[in-house]
Amino acid sequence: MTKFLSAVSCCLLAAAVIVGLSLPLRAMADMPDAPVVGTNYFPDTASAADVATIFYRLTRQNPDFRKWIPFLPEYKQMTDAERLEYLQTKPLELQQKFDLLTLQEPIAIQFEGVISPYSEENQGYVVRNFASDTFFSFTFAQKNYAIVPQGLMDHQFLAVQPAAKRDVESGLSMTGRKIFMIIYVQPTYADAAAPPTMIDGKPYQLISGKVMNIALYKIYSNKQATVLWEEGTKTFNDNQKNELLNLKQ
Repeated sequence: MTKFLSAVSCCLLAAAVIVGLSLPLRAMADMPDAPVVGTNYFPDTASAADVATIFYRLTRQNPDFRKWIPFLPEYKQMTDAERLEYLQTKPLELQQKFDLLTLQEPIAIQFEGVISPYSEENQGYVVRNFASDTFFSFTFAQKNYAIVPQGLMDHQFLAVQPAAKRDVESGLSMTGRKIFMIIYVQPTYADAAAPPTMIDGKPYQLISGKVMNIALYKIYSNKQATVLWEEGTKTFNDNQKNELLNLKQ
């Protein structure tokens, strides 16, 4: 009974956080030079279709996947004959993926961070464009989704040891101290019954999530990537260790 009440309390708290948003939110920067999915040493980052799937999974709704097909990037590149076959096979594939989705793994989101000069005294950087109203926006099948990262400001200071400073500095852009970041967010709550939140004149379905890890990357001209530094929460690190142990068994 205690566990049940605790779970209910968490859901109510998440709902209150989402409903209470009133500040002008800040969207994720466009990242046209990001590595593609499948790049070595780079995580599979969330697509707009992935985020839409997560919203429906959290709200326990089953999408009409056949209506999603025309909005998939690969569909737009196909011939008419290929599209006919795709319409027959892809909805079932998406349904199976949806049925197997557990939401236990955090999703990887791209972000262009702006960091301060290195502090020798505090041994780390401050992410200058993290704010309490930061959110990550995605649009799929004519619907907008906003992932609201809870606990993001707890990660505004990046505790980078001096030994890793040179690596991080090598990943900075030539101007503006910009660096490629991956922010791992564990989706926790969404409310299908809540009216969309209007942001800059657009309606957004909100997804609440907890920040679990932040990683800094160096992106090369051939779109290959190297991780320079990362800082996971204890929960994230424990989950990673458990995954490694399961693979060894």
